[in-house]
Amino acid sequence: MAQFFKPKPKLKPRQSIQNLTVSALDHQGRGVVRHEQRAYFVANTLPGERIDAILQKPPQAQLKHRHNDSPARVDPPCPYYGRCGGCDLQHLTINDQREHKDQVVSELLQKFAQLQPQQWATPLAGEPWQYRQRTRLACHWHKRERKLTLGLRAQQSHDIVQLQQCPVLSEPLAALLPELSQLLNKLHLAATLGHVELLAAPHPIVLLRLTTPVIEQDRDQLLEWQHAQESVAIWLQHHDNQVAPLAESSPLPLYQVHSRELSFTPGDFIQANSGLNEAMVTQALEWLDPQPQDRILELFAGTGNFTLAMAAAAASVLAVEGDSRMTMQLQRNARQAGITNISALSADLNSTWWAPELLMGSFDKVLLDPARAGAQQALTELLKLPNRPQRIVYVSCAPDTFARDARLLAEAGYQLQHCGIVDMFPQTHHIETMACFEAH
Repeated sequence: MAQFFKPKPKLKPRQSIQNLTVSALDHQGRGVVRHEQRAYFVANTLPGERIDAILQKPPQAQLKHRHNDSPARVDPPCPYYGRCGGCDLQHLTINDQREHKDQVVSELLQKFAQLQPQQWATPLAGEPWQYRQRTRLACHWHKRERKLTLGLRAQQSHDIVQLQQCPVLSEPLAALLPELSQLLNKLHLAATLGHVELLAAPHPIVLLRLTTPVIEQDRDQLLEWQHAQESVAIWLQHHDNQVAPLAESSPLPLYQVHSRELSFTPGDFIQANSGLNEAMVTQALEWLDPQPQDRILELFAGTGNFTLAMAAAAASVLAVEGDSRMTMQLQRNARQAGITNISALSADLNSTWWAPELLMGSFDKVLLDPARAGAQQALTELLKLPNRPQRIVYVSCAPDTFARDARLLAEAGYQLQHCGIVDMFPQTHHIETMACFEAH
């Protein structure tokens, strides 16, 4: 077959625009500028700053030069800032970060639900640095150099920025970064490693996501490294998602919340900021106000982060969780705490009538803590019940889906009593929100 030469189309040169003024921050913490009646978003810029920018595919633009600094600007302490995609608000003072997050939640509630709370809660906030007790590191194997890169994804890229330090990681986890990279590069499994998760619960845990079986030589080197560390445990997540400790004698990790210890399996969801998790559970209990006669429904219950504390004050708790392994761990945590008024079940909360048990009775109060996709389907099913709960406490990790779900509750006759942010991830644009709805 004849082949004909076809020249590649010429790329248009990117347009550079001078003296643009940043008017605001968008919901992802990027500066907003306007050119020819179109909005563009520029990272690492702040309102009031004049900049030169290179226009990319709308609505993206890249900072070329900054002519002046906002009074809210600070020097980012992280040497990887600007390359690493992890912390995108280090250039903004911590107080201004929290004001911005408050404003984002308020704007999204107004935009999607035409709603504002009766009372804005004071933001729950903690340490701005060394707060992360959990992080996931990406891996890339370079075949030609036969070298593993371990780190975080670069901004707007699949590239990986290799880390030797991280100022938002808790000190015990950050200290592992250089040694861990050296260790993994000595192993055969480095070529097929999926990712690495670091946890502090309370001692450091390294979870290796494997895509192939571990050979004995690698296992011996991992055991040798583990024994040389102080209180570090290695766990392996195999290609079939089974999770097991490298050393059979390693106990399940645990964390403490509300004066109770909760065990979990590495890979299960736990909050990354343990200090603020305690404050969040406390506020949830204050808003839900469980009474001895209350029957409580909990959705997206996990391994019992809120469950045990609610059950200690209520008549009963039905805890629904989508992951069967976490449901079983919740039951074990309840037994270990000596709490007998918790019923736990696994169900797909994104399907219709995920829990037939709901039809067998009514619930006085509800607490839900969904993933970023929110709880639209779960709330739709909940609102079909003939006896609706009087109070709903919603813990959200995505303000846009929270605002969407708040509209659903408002249309069903619920009033938004309290709302406020939880600054679970300082130095980033990510926002946790808590809200309390009351039936009227």
